[in-house]
Amino acid sequence: PWCNDKGELELFHLESMDELSLGMYRMAMNIAAAPAEKTSALLMRAAGPLFALVQSDLVAVRRYYLIVTEVLILTILPLMLGLALIAREAVQILLEPRWAAASLPLQWLAVYMTLRPLGTLAEQVLISQRRTRFTMKMSILSFCVMPVAFYVAARLPLCKHIQQRCFARSRSS
Repeated sequence: PWCNDKGELELFHLESMDELSLGMYRMAMNIAAAPAEKTSALLMRAAGPLFALVQSDLVAVRRYYLIVTEVLILTILPLMLGLALIAREAVQILLEPRWAAASLPLQWLAVYMTLRPLGTLAEQVLISQRRTRFTMKMSILSFCVMPVAFYVAARLPLCKHIQQRCFARSRSS
């Protein structure tokens, strides 16, 4: 399959990464995704019905959107930035030494995962406002653009160089 269990495109990752690098990336992704997904899932269960309830009052939608965004940031930002700062130590203590190369991708993915729940929240607000056509267009655009972007990026010498340097430095430390 060309998608993982989170629906992320991995066709070109498989093609451009060796087996060890891909394993390290997947381990880092699983660790980085857990705190943000578990924390935001609790909040999103209540946010959907809340936005559906106030969908006709734009002032209330804005107010609740800002409140939920603030709560998400105040809970997820410290978790994810803390994980990014202690990734090397966390991998050394919690995992076997063979996973040491996952620490550098874990740092980058933890920073990325800080913003990911905000996209989910924005999508819920758009759906509550019956702007499903916009979310559909964005999904179709992503479906068309992202495979091409992954394909091109997987073949860029700079991206390959960065990937090799990151994993080589992680393996040697």
